[in-house]
Amino acid sequence: MANIQYPSLSESNANKPILPRTLRRREAGWDSTMFSTNLVVFHVPSDGAAHWTHVNVVHFNVDDGKTMVLWRQFWEDRARTAYVTLPNGRKYLVLVPYNRDGYQFSTAVEEKLGFRWRGEMLVFACSMSTGLLVNMRTWQDDKVRAWSVVSRYITGDVDREGSGSDSDSDAESTGYTDLPGLVPISDEEMSDVDDVSDVDEEGS
Repeated sequence: MANIQYPSLSESNANKPILPRTLRRREAGWDSTMFSTNLVVFHVPSDGAAHWTHVNVVHFNVDDGKTMVLWRQFWEDRARTAYVTLPNGRKYLVLVPYNRDGYQFSTAVEEKLGFRWRGEMLVFACSMSTGLLVNMRTWQDDKVRAWSVVSRYITGDVDREGSGSDSDSDAESTGYTDLPGLVPISDEEMSDVDDVSDVDEEGS
């Protein structure tokens, strides 16, 4: 009888895109390629100090992997999105409310960066290898980078790769992440800043 070689478990899973450093929970009754988890992200509220928090996401192991962010624990409106790449090559996904007119100016942004900017913001880290959303590390260096992302977003230094839908239903796949009600950031949104001077990107 000829020897049959079976692939090892590590080889069979080598190319499966998953969210690293997260606890995966398979959902009963759903496709086994889908699981819910949460990610550590940087949250800049409209009132109060910026802080690390957890955001629920649903990940799908299909194609190159897709992640749906469940941001409505922070606001009920749709979301605008943009990608920001820092000089070190690290990419981040930024989410803000679609309509920020009803929000007060963020005290955290004003105190840290000197901007008068309405609304709140979620900053997600992206994997360097796969581009999928991953946990941010709650280290001081990561906090410095997170504030740099916030500053670049507010001043319009974004990649402008976002795409999405104006409806409240699930957006079509962007190939990077699926975001219900996703709307790309506009030139008008980028210009909605009262003060862009004296930016301290190396803050604590």
